[in-house]
Amino acid sequence: MRIISSVKVLLLLWAVDDASEGTQEDLDAWVAYDSDLRAAGVLLEGGALQPLAENGLIVPRLAESRPDAGEGEPPVSGAWKPNGFYLLDCEDITAAHEWARRAPTYGRVEVRPMFDFDLGRND
Repeated sequence: MRIISSVKVLLLLWAVDDASEGTQEDLDAWVAYDSDLRAAGVLLEGGALQPLAENGLIVPRLAESRPDAGEGEPPVSGAWKPNGFYLLDCEDITAAHEWARRAPTYGRVEVRPMFDFDLGRND
């Protein structure tokens, strides 16, 4: 049996503006944050999300039968929208929270641990 020594987490970055350009200082802070994640060896993937385009949200066939499926409206309402993400492989959830606190954003960072569906498999 494989011993799990880390936790994969999705840091979902939320902001009020879809495409906030920010200042050069803001950009420098993001570059430094990315460099720190890479140097620590925890960064698996990351990226910025483009604004949700009209008709860009698809309701899968299976969900169409549900009464709450809607007409492709975003699952979140209000001013806050996801605009970026980082996929990290951290030592534990406490380390993931620390990386989230360090993100140079004026918005919010949602920390979502991922299920490990490989549990119980023999390697």
